[in-house]
Amino acid sequence: MAENLSTIANGAYAALLVLGLITLRRVCKRNMTTDSYKDGMDHIRNYFAMSDQRLARYHPFKASNAPRSFWERHRFLNGGLLTITCSLNSAFIAVLCMMNANTIHIPLWLAGAMGYAASLVVQWVAVESEKKSPVSIA
Repeated sequence: MAENLSTIANGAYAALLVLGLITLRRVCKRNMTTDSYKDGMDHIRNYFAMSDQRLARYHPFKASNAPRSFWERHRFLNGGLLTITCSLNSAFIAVLCMMNANTIHIPLWLAGAMGYAASLVVQWVAVESEKKSPVSIA
């Protein structure tokens, strides 16, 4: 009976992890698309500002060429939906590692900590590499 419960729990956490990874991918795409739209709006605004100087100082969003802070450059750490999704995914990995720690004979806390840390690093690398790929708004 306990073996069946463990299998069901592992499957449930794995399903939640898959849902979290799908959400992470969607949030990355949403963020890149939003940045692309902001850049497009900057170009349109600059076009009209050339003919009407009153628009030259109008910037509803931070200009895309403006210096960005550490937190803006590293979206992974900004506390938004991307950070929350990565943290939850890492928590699911940590729980899965802890539930299966007895098969590799390591302490529960170590399995959880290693799973959480490794998951965060892998997701951070994935998010950073995703930012480098171009996105078109068309």
